Amino acid sequence: MRTTLKAAVGAACALALVPAAASADSIAYIKDGNVWIADPDGSGQYQVTDDANEQIRYYSPSQADDGTIVAAQGEEIVRLQQNGKVLSRFNPPPVPNSVDSTSDGVPVDLAVSPDGTRVAYTFYSTGCPVGVSCGARGVVTYSWADRASDPAEFGWSYNVRTPEWVTDNRIITTGGYGRHANFDSPDGGVDDFVNWWGDGEDVSDAEITRQGDRIAYLRSYGERTHLALYAVQGDARTEVPPAPATEGGCHSGADATLDDPTWSPDGEKIAFADAAGVEVLETPRAAPCDGPPTQVVLPGASEPDWGPANVNPGPRETRPPHYPPACGKRGFCTPPPVYVKPPKLTSFTTKLRTALAKGVTVPVTTSGEGDVKVELLSGRKVLAKGSAVVDGSWAAKVKVRFTRAAKKSLARKRSVKLTVRATWEPESGGAALRSTSRVTLRR
Repeated sequence: MRTTLKAAVGAACALALVPAAASADSIAYIKDGNVWIADPDGSGQYQVTDDANEQIRYYSPSQADDGTIVAAQGEEIVRLQQNGKVLSRFNPPPVPNSVDSTSDGVPVDLAVSPDGTRVAYTFYSTGCPVGVSCGARGVVTYSWADRASDPAEFGWSYNVRTPEWVTDNRIITTGGYGRHANFDSPDGGVDDFVNWWGDGEDVSDAEITRQGDRIAYLRSYGERTHLALYAVQGDARTEVPPAPATEGGCHSGADATLDDPTWSPDGEKIAFADAAGVEVLETPRAAPCDGPPTQVVLPGASEPDWGPANVNPGPRETRPPHYPPACGKRGFCTPPPVYVKPPKLTSFTTKLRTALAKGVTVPVTTSGEGDVKVELLSGRKVLAKGSAVVDGSWAAKVKVRFTRAAKKSLARKRSVKLTVRATWEPESGGAALRSTSRVTLRR
C-alpha cells in the first residue's frame, strides 16, 4: 500500500489510492519481461506476448485508441494486436544528437499517438566528446508506427526525454535545466519546439490529460522522487498555457521507485508503478487530494500505459518464436539477437608515429557474436588491416597494422585522415554487415 499524499502548499490532505471502477478502458504493462493488458481494477489480466527471456525482454508498452500496442524489444519497435499477433517490427535508424554525432541502439520511452499512426521515442547516448562535458544525452524523435522512417521526416529534439502525446500532433517532453517541460510537433524541424516552464527540481515522465487541463509528473530524483499533480490554466492541447501555479496541486511522499504515471481517459484517475507493482490513484477534479488508500491492483507489474480500448484480445494466434536458441561453432550458447545491424564505430584521433610503429586499436561493437575485420583506407586503397573474434560481450578491440608500403608513404606526413571500415560476419549466419568511420593520424 502506498503512502498518503498531500497538498503542495498548506495543510496535508490524503490524496490517496482507491480502486478504479470497472470500465471499458485498459492498462497495458510489463510483467516478467512480457507485455500484458488488464482492466484498470486489476481484473481481466491477459498476457499479450510470450517470447521474452533473460536476454531479450519487452519494455515501454504504449496503447493507441483502438487497442493496438507498440512496445520495444531489443533494438526494435514492435506493433502488436492484443492477442499477440505482430503487425510490424523494425529497427529505427540513428538520429543526430547535440554533440555533432549520432545516437542509436535501444529505443526507450515509447509513446504511440492516439490514432496509432506515429510513435515517439528516446535514444540515449553517453560519453565524453572532445570539448563537451561528459554525460548522458537524450534525443526524442518520431517514426511511422508501422515502419522505419528517416528522422528528418518528422524532426527531433535535443537533450529531452520521455515523450507523451497530448494530441495526435503534439507531444510533451521533459529534460534538464531550461527544458523541464516542453512541447513539440512531428513537423520535420525544430522550429516549433517550445519550453513551457521550469520547476526548480528535476522533472520527468510528464503526462497531460486528454482534456488538456491537468498534468502529472515525477519531481526530484533518487530518494526524494515524488509524484506531482497540477491543474493546467488553459488548454495544453492547443496553446502554451501559463506555468502551473506553485501554490496548487498535490505531491506524494518520496519514493525512489515511482515510475511512469499515466492518466485515465477521463482525466479523473492516474496509474503509476512502484516497487510493489502498478497502483491506481483517484484524483477527482473537485477534490484532487482526497480519497482512501488501497492495495496494489497489478502486483509485480511495471511501465503502465492507460488507454480507452477495452480488454478484447480474441483468439490467440499461434506463431513461431522470433528467434531460435542456438550455439555457435565456438560454443557461444546465448540466443541470437532479435535484430542485426551494422557494427558500431566511432571516429577518433591518434598519434601517427605510434600508429605506424605499433598499429591502431579500433573498438568495434556489434549486435551478436562472430568475426570482425577492420581496414584503414585512403580512397579505395587498403593501408592497414586486422581482425578479431567477437564473443558474448558483443565487442572487440581490433589491432590494425599498416603494410610496409603504407608505412613508407605515410612516414613524412604531418597529418592524414583515413576511412575506418569494419566488416562483421554474424556467428548466427546471414550476410556480412559493414560500417565506416574516420581516423585522424597526427604527429
